[in-house]
Amino acid sequence: MEISMLKSSLCYINIKHCTLLTDDGISTLLLNCRKMHSMVLSYTSFGNHSIQTLCSLDPSDSFSYHKDEHAHVMAFRLQELHLEGCEGISCAAMSQLVSNMNIVKSLCLRETSLADGALCNFVGSSLEYLDISETVVSMVSLAPVIRRNSNLSCLKTAGCRNLLFEQGEVQSTSGNKYGRFLQEITSTCYLEDVEMGWAFCPVRVDDLIPSFSKVRRMTVGLGTTLPENILHALPEICPFLESLVLRFQVISDRVVRNLLESSTNLQVLCLHYCLGNLTSFSFQTMAPALRILRLQWVTPWITNDDLTILTQNCNLVELLLSGCKLLDTSKFTLSSLYEPICYFVDSSFS
Repeated sequence: MEISMLKSSLCYINIKHCTLLTDDGISTLLLNCRKMHSMVLSYTSFGNHSIQTLCSLDPSDSFSYHKDEHAHVMAFRLQELHLEGCEGISCAAMSQLVSNMNIVKSLCLRETSLADGALCNFVGSSLEYLDISETVVSMVSLAPVIRRNSNLSCLKTAGCRNLLFEQGEVQSTSGNKYGRFLQEITSTCYLEDVEMGWAFCPVRVDDLIPSFSKVRRMTVGLGTTLPENILHALPEICPFLESLVLRFQVISDRVVRNLLESSTNLQVLCLHYCLGNLTSFSFQTMAPALRILRLQWVTPWITNDDLTILTQNCNLVELLLSGCKLLDTSKFTLSSLYEPICYFVDSSFS
């Protein structure tokens, strides 16, 4: 069935990774499907022409009264828009798009041309999900967005290097100075999903309570180093934590064991390129809730015996190991596992 046949009813579309679709083709689709309110267009050729369509007047609605002058454009009615990796958007077009989105709840502009000039034009207050990772925005534009959207439960800012500055270093046109990233989110939001790096620099455990008390998924990466007392206190800070991804952090046996023993809801643990003095003692504890474990270049000491103990203590369904040169893949055995497990190994194995 052709999509054009659904134009009178189609309101949601997901064409992520459809790289053969052109910007003009997407624009034509949007022009014919004016009732669209949710779109996942990540890694497509969505660009300036499609934005012009979203921000143009809807002929079928132009004569109805609405107090907001933007209400007659398609972008105004969007509730979900994901544009991750859409690189063909100019800064001017991005600014035009975000200025027309007033009721959007889920917005992903990861790896796009988003900058302060555009984000400052966003006036919506209904956001629940915001991903601006790998963009050049700073706290000048992000701080008022956080303050205005108290229902924000997912915030992803990994790779945003411009968020890192000292108090008073950046000033908005209105004369207000914005503080550190952590101060903004802890004074406004009760997050459930966070992905951060640059500018995330907590000093005390109390800084993260109570705003992080509902967090279920956390990713901390390049741009900050969490002190050991914060990492050790994560089960206390985030009692509902289900997924934890740490990249380029300094970790220890004490931290890992406490996570496995005290985070009773932890199902996913990923340690990527972390430093520290981990030993086999880290995983010699029961963690029945853990389902996915990814250890990339953090456990070069692991042996087949260590692996046997680890898998006996966890009900894993996925295990990723990298840089484990002491493992002998020819002697792997799955007989001790509670259920089938998917192993991912690399050339670092013997």
